[in-house]
Amino acid sequence: MKQLKIGNERTAAILVAGGPGFKIYAAYGVDGWLIVRGKKVSIAHENTPDYKIVSRYVNLRHQPASMKKRVRQDFDDFVKGGQK
Repeated sequence: MKQLKIGNERTAAILVAGGPGFKIYAAYGVDGWLIVRGKKVSIAHENTPDYKIVSRYVNLRHQPASMKKRVRQDFDDFVKGGQK
């Protein structure tokens, strides 16, 4: 478990996925996924398109084979868009 700073508060978070340049965490009390890029922490809030993209990526192994390439591409676009 890792402590992440969100605003002025620290919260316990569990790493659920990661790759080059990013990590995705789940945290108690946060309604969404925490995406860490470098030292920047952002939240993909529930019921948003970003949340759906991240959720599909986190659950990639459970996606149909025909969808995996699209899920990866959507997530890569999401990560690259957040680094601007």
